[in-house]
Amino acid sequence: MSRPKRIALSTPLEVTKQTQKLINEVLSSGQFSPGPKVREFEEKLADLHQARHCIFVNSGTDALRIALLALKEKYKWQDGDEVLVPALTFVATVNVVLQAGLTPVFVDVEMCSWTMNPWRYGHDSTGREIEADWKRVKAMMPVQLFGQDCDPKLYALAGKYGVKVLEDSCETILNPLRGDVGCHSTYMAHHLATGVGGFALTNDMDLNWLMRSYANHGRNTNYIPGYFVPFSPKNPTIGSIHQKFQFDRIGYSSRATEFEAALGLAQLDGLAERVGQRRKVAEKLTEALESFLDLELPREDCRKNHTWMMYPIILKETAKPTKYEVCLALEKAGIETRDMMPITSQPCYDFLIRPLRNNQFKWSVAERVNERGFYIPCHEGMTEDDIVWIARSFDGVLDKNVMVV
Repeated sequence: MSRPKRIALSTPLEVTKQTQKLINEVLSSGQFSPGPKVREFEEKLADLHQARHCIFVNSGTDALRIALLALKEKYKWQDGDEVLVPALTFVATVNVVLQAGLTPVFVDVEMCSWTMNPWRYGHDSTGREIEADWKRVKAMMPVQLFGQDCDPKLYALAGKYGVKVLEDSCETILNPLRGDVGCHSTYMAHHLATGVGGFALTNDMDLNWLMRSYANHGRNTNYIPGYFVPFSPKNPTIGSIHQKFQFDRIGYSSRATEFEAALGLAQLDGLAERVGQRRKVAEKLTEALESFLDLELPREDCRKNHTWMMYPIILKETAKPTKYEVCLALEKAGIETRDMMPITSQPCYDFLIRPLRNNQFKWSVAERVNERGFYIPCHEGMTEDDIVWIARSFDGVLDKNVMVV
């Protein structure tokens, strides 16, 4: 077969007639800052995720940031209090903890799903119980990595110790909210793409308004742009005039616009179907690659509610080429690859990691992934020919176990 065009990690946004219609409505309205389309988008996203409130902002990172700040304010956490984060994730998970004045504590991940294993906080790598100071832990941030749902036992453990749960759901979509807050991304590489954007979900009214305030420079919640009734002598219902320019906390400018909301609204109708297509692509990738004995693939029992933002692979110790030699061969074949979210090896966190290198908290699973894990594309834009080409490209660099046809 002839070589297909480059197989990228994401598929370009399809601009439909509905997309053009909604964008033209924004242009015609003259309302570009948050307004009716943002509110409609938020309401529909809340319904889709079985949540009461949704706050649409300019990125998944800012959704995490305002969520953590809102939790910190409501529950009166102190600077330095600890937040459990997985030892395998994107840097935004850790950065927002540091930027909030809190302390990230890295916790190892589970085999197969690669999501946080909170049991490992309090046990060493051999399973021996060790002292864990849950009194200092205020929250945990499970990450639904690669689109994989998190273990329900995590939420039970949080309830046992009175720990809040902030779900980093930036790599998944449509899974019901289970924590105190759940944050998603709508950046271009994600399931629902608005160019830039993200949203936070919660069932807590206090957190809802605190997050809206933090996203709007810390404004008084009686005057959040796009969510207030304009003052007039006939309608003096929003409180005193000074509240129109009152700031109760130090916040950020995290707002998205009507344009991003219009892009998102145009994609909601077919969203579940596109996620279903990703699952089919993942199944076909597994069928095409399972004959390679040097590859450790996602297992069937770890795919509950999996929305497949990408397809993670571990190169086994028996493999002769290194991970980067395999990735280089795939890249030369036009297949985009990426490291499998290493975090404890990042230079920017050396000040956090160095003091922990020799203590009892080890990240044996995460560090194995750092050394041998990478991922390849898995999205609805991929064809049968793409999958065959991927299998043949692996066949060109790994020892043959079964002839790829």
